[in-house]
Amino acid sequence: MKKYLEYKDEKSHKFWAIEVKDNSRTVTYGKVGSKGRSSTKTFDTAEAAQKDAEKMIKAKIKEGYKEGKTMNHQGSTFICGCAPFTDMVFFVKSLDEMTNKGVTNSSFFLWDEQIKDKDKRWMKYSTSVGWLALTINTIKMKGKDRITITLGKNGEYFELNPVTLNEETGVIQDAKFIRSSKVIENTLYACGMDGLVIKRKSLGNWDNITPTLEGQDTIFGFEDISGFSEDEIYAVGWKGEIWRYNGKKWFKINSPTTKNLNAITCAKNGVAYIVGDNGIMLQGRQDSWEILDTERHENLWDVCNYNGEVFVSTDFNILTLDKNNKLINESRFVNDDSPTTCHHLLLGDDGVVSMGGKDLFRYINKRWERVV
Repeated sequence: MKKYLEYKDEKSHKFWAIEVKDNSRTVTYGKVGSKGRSSTKTFDTAEAAQKDAEKMIKAKIKEGYKEGKTMNHQGSTFICGCAPFTDMVFFVKSLDEMTNKGVTNSSFFLWDEQIKDKDKRWMKYSTSVGWLALTINTIKMKGKDRITITLGKNGEYFELNPVTLNEETGVIQDAKFIRSSKVIENTLYACGMDGLVIKRKSLGNWDNITPTLEGQDTIFGFEDISGFSEDEIYAVGWKGEIWRYNGKKWFKINSPTTKNLNAITCAKNGVAYIVGDNGIMLQGRQDSWEILDTERHENLWDVCNYNGEVFVSTDFNILTLDKNNKLINESRFVNDDSPTTCHHLLLGDDGVVSMGGKDLFRYINKRWERVV
C-alpha cells in the first residue's frame, strides 16, 4: 500500500508519504520538491503495519493534508533525460519494484514549469516499454513541432511529438549495442559498441556510417559522440579511442591515453572536452589533444560547457573546471542543498540540468537548485 498527501498554506507546501511492505511501513516527509526524510518501523505482523499506516493517514487528513497531485518520485529511478530549457525536461524513469524483480522497464515523462497550473506540470506519456532506455534527445526544426527520440541498447526507439501526443515505437535495423546519442545541427547521431555510428533520416529510418575497422587489432566501442558541425564530428570510447568524421570519412586520432573515455562535448568556445575513467580529462580539437591534470581519480561520466563554464559529473558530485584546469566540487547550491546522486548533465539553452538516479537539479543564474 502507498499513499501520497500534500499540505499547502500561505507559509508552506509540504508532502507526507507512506508505504507498507510486508510487516514494515516507511514514512517520508518534507518540503515539496525535496527528497525529504524517511523513517521505517517494523511490526510483528503485516496486518499490524497496515493498521498503523491507516491510522497515520487518517491523522494526516485531519491535519489538513490532501491527496497530492504532484508526481511522487518515491520508488522510481531516473534513467536518462534531455532539457531544451531548465524549466522543461523530458525524462525516462524505471520502477524500482519491477527492476528489483529483474523486469526491465522504462516510462516516459515531461516536467514543464512553464505550465501555470502546478498540478499539470508533471506529465506521464501513455507508452511504457519493456526495454531499458539509454539516451534521449529532442529536436526542434524551424516551423515544425518539437520531437523527442529515445533509444535502447538494441536499436529500440520511442519517438514522441509533445504537441500532438503522437507516440511511435519500433526497432532500428542492424543497430546493436547503442550507448549514446547527440543532436548535431538538428540531426540525431547515435553511437555504440563495435564502433557503431548511425544517423537519423526520419522516423525509424537511419543511415549506418560506422567507421571501417581495418587495422583494428582489438574490439572497441564508442561511449559518446559530439560535433561542432556535421562536417566535424568526434566519437570516443574504450581504451582512449578518439575518431573524427569530416562528413564523408572517419579518421582515427592518435590518443594521448588508453583509459576508457565516457563523454565528449564540443563547446561554443571552439574546444572539445572529453572525460573518462579514473579522472581522465582531455581537451583539444582535430588531431591535437592534451591531458588535463585535474587531480581527480574517480570515474567522470559526463561533461558540458555552458556560458564559458565547464561542468563534469561523477556518480555523486557536480564538478567545475577552474582557471588552473583543476576539477573542484561545485558549491553554489541554493540553501546548501546538494544532490546525493549525479551522472548525467543535460545542456539547455538557458542553463544545465544535473540528473542522478534520485536527484534532479538545475543550474540557472549561477546557482544550482533542486527540482526533485
